Amino acid sequence: MDTKTILIAAALTILANGGVLILIRYLLPDTEQASAKAWQLGTVLIAAGCMAFSFKGALLQMFELTVPNALIMLGLAAYWHSMRVLCREKTNIALLLAPVVIATAAVYVFHIPFSDAWLRILFVALAWMLLMFGSATTLHRHNTADTPGSQRALAWLFYVVGLCTALRLFYYSQVDLSAGFDATDNKHWVTRATPLLALALPVLGSTAFILLCYERVRAHARRQTEALGYISHDLRAPTATIKGYVNLLRTSLPAGQSSHLQAIERSTDYQISLIDELVEYSRQELKPLSIRLSATDMEEFIARLFEHGRALCLQHGNQFSIFAHSPIPTSLVGDERRLSQVLLNLISNAAAFTRQGKVTLSLSCSWKGQDALLHFSVQDDGPGIPMTRQEHVFDAFEQYQPRKGSVGLGLHIAHRIVGNMGGELRLDSGPGTGACFSFCLQMPVLSGETFQPGYETGVGADLHADQVEPVIAPASIQPALWDLAEYARLGEITKIEQWLAANLDSHPGAEQVLEQIEQAAAALDLARIERLCMR
Repeated sequence: MDTKTILIAAALTILANGGVLILIRYLLPDTEQASAKAWQLGTVLIAAGCMAFSFKGALLQMFELTVPNALIMLGLAAYWHSMRVLCREKTNIALLLAPVVIATAAVYVFHIPFSDAWLRILFVALAWMLLMFGSATTLHRHNTADTPGSQRALAWLFYVVGLCTALRLFYYSQVDLSAGFDATDNKHWVTRATPLLALALPVLGSTAFILLCYERVRAHARRQTEALGYISHDLRAPTATIKGYVNLLRTSLPAGQSSHLQAIERSTDYQISLIDELVEYSRQELKPLSIRLSATDMEEFIARLFEHGRALCLQHGNQFSIFAHSPIPTSLVGDERRLSQVLLNLISNAAAFTRQGKVTLSLSCSWKGQDALLHFSVQDDGPGIPMTRQEHVFDAFEQYQPRKGSVGLGLHIAHRIVGNMGGELRLDSGPGTGACFSFCLQMPVLSGETFQPGYETGVGADLHADQVEPVIAPASIQPALWDLAEYARLGEITKIEQWLAANLDSHPGAEQVLEQIEQAAAALDLARIERLCMR
């Protein structure tokens, strides 16, 4: 098959593949439409360029090479623009079109006034490589742990086409082109292979792009499910508050009017049951927890962490210790609040399943350039977790040993927070060997000073955190606590934090219970928050 026929077949195949993209595009949410349109435009331009090469003999001499090359390079530029839109990057159209304009001008200059096939090939190849590698690096800059495989495949396809273009350029640098060069002849095997190179990106790339669009549609549907879950949570909380007020009124109304309260209670119970069905449908997705970086004094942080951790471990008479294998920088950049939530949750989880044992938080520090790599691990000598259950230990609402009042969200939230901070929470455990949760975070260093913490407490079986001066909240705050109890039951960490910010200084006489709730929130101990609110 000659090169001209291959080019026509390539153009038709590209257009057919682009037609599928047109159908897919109408399923995309509005936020993805611009990227799909740009990709579709690029596909049409490349197909038009292939057709123009096939029939270049029908064009005027000044257009026979400039038009086909310009169309294909504009298509590649549209692909790069599509990738930047997809990754939410701003595009400078003038800079994007600059290599296309320069290469097109070079094709004209070295074809009409000064015929030089090698310089034409050089400028066009450089423009191709710039556009290909630009598209690939744009995608790679936005790779994360959960990046779809189709996005990675598309990035590598751009790299491969760019490298093939470089090999094509090298080949022609070794060939004598003084006798003239025709992009559609069959003298060189590279010339015959060039249409296949032009075909690979629009066809294979469009396939990867369609898969990526499909995954984006699924992600959009998942976000809608999350929104449904949040709305359901918001509906349930005021309904539960109404039911709480009904219980308060029951003690103060005459007996003859209790039937009215029962009617209200039946209605609220029915509404809560309907809302619960929506919650069950959507509760597998949780809102990502935001990270706010600031300067962190690690000495103070560890000292406060020890005080909270000691109280958590004393609930079941456990020893608690913190030590470092190596010196730790005294001042780092991190999210102290989120890091505290993770560590206190792991300590609380370890203490809950350990009896008269030991819970240890160990730290170590290594270096990556100017940044510290802090390694954290929380080890207990409890019963451990079987391998068969470890696969789902970080799933939402998953409980290895269900506890009264616990919703099984603590480890899931901790896992999400560590992921948002750039680490990965890992588990090493087995039956009878205890459990060790560990993770590593890269943190910029603000001070060259270091310290090596060492804290340890003895057995405290006579003291239990939930039994320290149990307090009854004043009646003035009780309705607000019912809202908080509902947030804790549903795992609404953000709303719990907002509730605490609004209520900590607003209820005189409730300082003790609010302090205990704040400590429980810092440890992500949702079950304890709910118990404190319902006393």
